[in-house]
Amino acid sequence: MKMDAPASGAGRESADAAYMKAMTDMDKAMNQPMTGDADVDFVVMMLPHHQGAVAMAKVALDHAKDPFVRKLAGNVVESQEAEIAAMKQWLAAHQTKGGVR
Repeated sequence: MKMDAPASGAGRESADAAYMKAMTDMDKAMNQPMTGDADVDFVVMMLPHHQGAVAMAKVALDHAKDPFVRKLAGNVVESQEAEIAAMKQWLAAHQTKGGVR
């Protein structure tokens, strides 16, 4: 997506801003120090990645018109939220103070 392209209406501007916020929030959340535990680090990094995907999919559900895109976005929300829950459960069982098991 070309960032400096003129928007064609308020709906696009709103969607563009929402997508950019979701991506910026995801990038900030992924900027975590590594613990040295490859398993924990992977899950810690994937959580904000999945949360960002959910945020972007919700923007699509708010703004997209194409049935394929809307269905895809709904599937992303459903599958990624389930994976987020599984990762949080795994982290609770495996992560210790400082991230090292």
